[in-house]
Amino acid sequence: MIVDPNRLDAEGKATVLSDSPVIIKYLDEVYPEIKAIPDGTAALHTVWLSFIGQNVTGKLAPLCVPLCPNILSPRGKEYFITTREKWWAPLDKMCPDRSKAWKDVQDGLKKVADALDANGEGHGENLRAIPGTTSYADFALLGALLWAKSLVSEEEFKTLKSWNDGRWGKILEENANLLRVD
Repeated sequence: MIVDPNRLDAEGKATVLSDSPVIIKYLDEVYPEIKAIPDGTAALHTVWLSFIGQNVTGKLAPLCVPLCPNILSPRGKEYFITTREKWWAPLDKMCPDRSKAWKDVQDGLKKVADALDANGEGHGENLRAIPGTTSYADFALLGALLWAKSLVSEEEFKTLKSWNDGRWGKILEENANLLRVD
């Protein structure tokens, strides 16, 4: 969710948006000087978001979804559990084997590492989907990594950051200036 106090509606209220694709479209239209989806890369972003969903977010889900209620308010926790258990299964049954689930995450991140390596390996080219440009594709990967960081144990996340020669930790460090919440 974002609140843009620079764009007021007819009643003088700030623009409030939710849903990542809606937010990105809004930001690119209203603040075109820094585009999250650079011109000519919409197809790349569509494919990359699906790829991250399959290989990172989807693999993290069995580990993270059951832990989400731990960081929610009592009201949010009740809603989250009720809706997710209706959609999927009891949360305590979502991840019967954490070791296997972590292996699946590691395998998925290896696929992402291989894809990023196609950009080359010098000067950080393999840390971004589009070398030299921060884009929505990077935010998708960062979002998944931060989701895990906010929920799994410190030791588990330390291990994740170390995979693929520490690439995931490097990506977080490289983007630390973007990881600020006001």
